Amino acid sequence: MNQLLQWAKQYSAPTLVILALGAAFVFILQNVAERAISSEFDRRLEEMTLLIERRSRFEEKVLLDKYVKVTELQSKIERETMTLGQKPPEEPLDEIMKDAVAYRYLIGDKFFNLFKEEKKLLLKTAYEHDKARQNELYNKYQSFRQLFRQLLNEHFGIDRITWKSINR
Repeated sequence: MNQLLQWAKQYSAPTLVILALGAAFVFILQNVAERAISSEFDRRLEEMTLLIERRSRFEEKVLLDKYVKVTELQSKIERETMTLGQKPPEEPLDEIMKDAVAYRYLIGDKFFNLFKEEKKLLLKTAYEHDKARQNELYNKYQSFRQLFRQLLNEHFGIDRITWKSINR
């Protein structure tokens, strides 16, 4: 406003009108540009937010599927340990390993290798006739179970989930 008063003292009325129109044009142009930039920024921000949310939902689904599959496979293996010596373990363990192979990329190499080692150990245990050696092998299997729990905690943080963590 002060600038217009200064111009009024220096310039004629037609020049003042032209300067005022020029100033108004610059002001309008500035507002239009700001709104266009703001609109584009908001649009891109929304796109990025949606992309991140979709990626987050995808990762959540992959983690959930992985958790379900590894716990399912481990449960099947543990069920087979209960029937060792009662029936030949190859077929059920082979079926479990077929599932592990089919889902290898989902479950990851650490879980896959653990299941493979568990299978080998359980087959040795099933065909071992010496009870002391069988108990030794079974105790080694228990360490695999502990390793499984450790892997679960590494991948999913199961031991950190409590009701207290929800009520922060």
